[in-house]
Amino acid sequence: HRLGDGHRIFLEIPQLQPAHQIHLVVEPQPGVRRELFLTAHRLAAPFTDFPGYTALAKARPAMPATSSLPLRKSPYSAGTLGRALRVEAAAGLQFSTKALHARAGERLSLTFANPDVLPHNWVLLTPGSLAAVGARADQLIAAPEGITRHYIPDVPDVLAWTEMIAPGSEATIHFTAPQEPGSYPYLCTFPGHWMLMNGTLVVD
Repeated sequence: HRLGDGHRIFLEIPQLQPAHQIHLVVEPQPGVRRELFLTAHRLAAPFTDFPGYTALAKARPAMPATSSLPLRKSPYSAGTLGRALRVEAAAGLQFSTKALHARAGERLSLTFANPDVLPHNWVLLTPGSLAAVGARADQLIAAPEGITRHYIPDVPDVLAWTEMIAPGSEATIHFTAPQEPGSYPYLCTFPGHWMLMNGTLVVD
């Protein structure tokens, strides 16, 4: 990277490739660390108008072979129907509904719709586990099997989940609300999304 006028940084990444999710860890100065999550569906012409530019040969790096790995299926996609709930993805990495309500032990059928341009999912967690599970989901970006697991960590804090839903699609899952009253967070586990894209299922 190159320091600019004290407020801007130019970051040169010669081998950058289009991707749904790019995770950058930047340390602009000692003791200052920033994590950035970017989506780059298309790349413009290389920017070369800066001092010290040196042309480098472009070579696509080897990518892990994931196409042969089966996508994990949500065990909640079938089962006894319950009271209907609906949540949609919204612009700016948000859920359209930030709070849902259920009775303890109530059977629920939740439809998650994704009108956004990025894939998203809906994952229900135990109380107080949002940050820990979200951090583990972020780490799955580097795991070859991460996408096949819908970036959902294998931890007991995950109570129910949809698969990763493609843009313009929706899916319905069926599950029973927890027996213990409390506030149960839900999130999208696509790496980098959970910090904004989360809400709460309030169980009474």
